[in-house]
Amino acid sequence: MYNDSVVTTRWGRVRGRTTAGGVRVFRGIRHGRDTALDRFLPPCAPAPWSDVANAFEFGPTAPQHDPESATHRADNPLPRKIGLTDNLPESEDCLFLNVWAPPARDEPPAPVMVWVHSDAFAVNSGSSPSIDGTHLAESGGVVVVSFNHRLNVLGYCHLTDDEHSPFVAAGNVGMLDIVAALEWVRDNVTVFGQSGGAMKIATLLGMPAAGGLFHKAIMQSGDITRARSASEAMEATEDLCHELGLDAVDPSALQAADLRSLMRAYH
Repeated sequence: MYNDSVVTTRWGRVRGRTTAGGVRVFRGIRHGRDTALDRFLPPCAPAPWSDVANAFEFGPTAPQHDPESATHRADNPLPRKIGLTDNLPESEDCLFLNVWAPPARDEPPAPVMVWVHSDAFAVNSGSSPSIDGTHLAESGGVVVVSFNHRLNVLGYCHLTDDEHSPFVAAGNVGMLDIVAALEWVRDNVTVFGQSGGAMKIATLLGMPAAGGLFHKAIMQSGDITRARSASEAMEATEDLCHELGLDAVDPSALQAADLRSLMRAYH
């Protein structure tokens, strides 16, 4: 049995569902505009909306699979074992987050725990069955947040060392998507994550842009002490461009490339 629950966010009102146990569930809240409009560029805020937006379904996941290979995570034994069996559509329009809020009480605001999903910086999403925050919200009295962000070549493709180029942050826009999600949440926040999620949290701890956006960090089974150097990252981008038939690194050409061709070259 579910009842509607409507709340006001920074960009507009959203309607979620309230479970029989009183947990308010909001799936697929937009926290950034379509990244296809800003490929390799920092995330942009969504356009405000005036009508109440239904937050009943998860948003698309970030592109992550070879478009020439059929991928069914629900049929893969390892994802099934650890609850990563979502088969949601993949799209560059992927900046969505999900919220599980505990039953409303006349108490101080509940603390917030933001889950940073795993699987390196390449695959997965914040919408897998194992990430459902209902039980933690109900039993722990905390607000649980998960989110999607750009991954792999779309989130971490180093394109230039020119600090005046609009593409200077291209190698880290996936992390800037995470910062944008934390800006949406902001107050009384603990970030927690496992494996690749823990590595992303370690990276956040070293990012000035993330300063003040969370207050505690839990890293489970993984951290990162050194990322690729700019020269190593550029070599990877040069290989990508070679696969696409480009003679040199051309940010504008990569930005305009067909998504299927880009993902095929990346894989």
